[in-house]
Amino acid sequence: RLSNAAATRLLEQTSAGCAVWNFYGSTETENLFFKVPRDLGSWRWGGTAVPAGCPQPHVRVFILDHGQHQSSEGEICFGGVMTHGYHRQPGLTRERLVDHPSLGQLYRTGDLG
Repeated sequence: RLSNAAATRLLEQTSAGCAVWNFYGSTETENLFFKVPRDLGSWRWGGTAVPAGCPQPHVRVFILDHGQHQSSEGEICFGGVMTHGYHRQPGLTRERLVDHPSLGQLYRTGDLG
């Protein structure tokens, strides 16, 4: 999470030609990105943190509730171009990479959104 205050400090300490990007993803992935506008103070999105951003072109993002249905609140899951699993850790692969009946293979981040 990149707070508005931290983003503002970063922008103040960089030259006009530099950009600040917010990337979101689990330890295994960086799937979302957002370029922080230089005029952060005039750009309002109603929160205290910079948005996580938009999915990279090869990624789909889903929020699933406890019943694995798409929802506005729940666990953040990624689909699209995915790994085949964790090296020599089949238990972790089964836990994090699930085959959803309608969305295909998803990576479960464990993060809530």
